[in-house]
Amino acid sequence: EVIFTGEPISPAAELLKHTWAPGFLLAAAACWVLSDAADRNRLSASTFRRLNLGLGGVEAGYSAVFAWSIATGLAVNDISSWSNLAGSVVIMKYCFNDYFSNVKPMK
Repeated sequence: EVIFTGEPISPAAELLKHTWAPGFLLAAAACWVLSDAADRNRLSASTFRRLNLGLGGVEAGYSAVFAWSIATGLAVNDISSWSNLAGSVVIMKYCFNDYFSNVKPMK
């Protein structure tokens, strides 16, 4: 809860508060691009594989920071926090699975 309300604020919490919103906006844009690639059956192209890898990395980082925040009391330790964390882990696993499973066959 402290990480969201800003009382007391630490340098790490300040950085997280100012990077989460733009990070989510960029992740949403990446998801939109990946959705279009999936519609065109192009997820095995190197650009979209790297985008999946990057999005999975962002979710891995978010999951680690959010789990640390729950463990240290910076975020509320309740069912909504745990469901948020579980959703992030599922997205991370999905992105990494897409990265590793959509490999172009060798010519």
